[in-house]
Amino acid sequence: MALMTPEQYEKSIKRMKPRVFMNGKRVENILENKNTRTVVEANKASYAWALDPKYKDIMTVYSPLIGEVVNRYTYLSASIDDLVKKAQTGTFTSEMLGTCTYRCVGYDAFHSLASTTWEMDRDLGTEYHPRFLDFLKRVQKEDLSVSGALTEPHGSGLGFQRGPPSSTGAFTVVSATQHCFQRAVGREESTASIASSSLP
Repeated sequence: MALMTPEQYEKSIKRMKPRVFMNGKRVENILENKNTRTVVEANKASYAWALDPKYKDIMTVYSPLIGEVVNRYTYLSASIDDLVKKAQTGTFTSEMLGTCTYRCVGYDAFHSLASTTWEMDRDLGTEYHPRFLDFLKRVQKEDLSVSGALTEPHGSGLGFQRGPPSSTGAFTVVSATQHCFQRAVGREESTASIASSSLP
């Protein structure tokens, strides 16, 4: 299943039972909350357009990584034409929705991770790039929604340890919960993604 339907995406959100807080209060159900529901609906649109023959050229692309047509938001650009389509996809979805699909930051992160892991393996003899490609294969095969986010790193009782401040005033989170990040740079103000598909 390289292309998920909007209904399958919403079912995946229900199975996930995400723990979301907004303005210091827990959101009990992101599908019923008027603020978070708009995020879900915007993300669902990216799944609907990928299945619509009218938008196939802009929203889907053949992935040699898995040998199937995938949602462009899960694809790693390999040519100038791919990069042009990437920009057109962002413009198209923003114009159609009047907002973000919340997948664009994850889409950008794939490109950063691909080059960074490749360079690290080349320079340090590590094996991050093949692991990244395995992750990307899973994202493409399952049509997962991946989004970038900042998470409140000094929240009470959330399992975060705050590292020393850097010269820019940011601080480093050196550990977090099992399903979060191990090391990232954060600032005092933050937002979080609720639209990403579950990754155990």
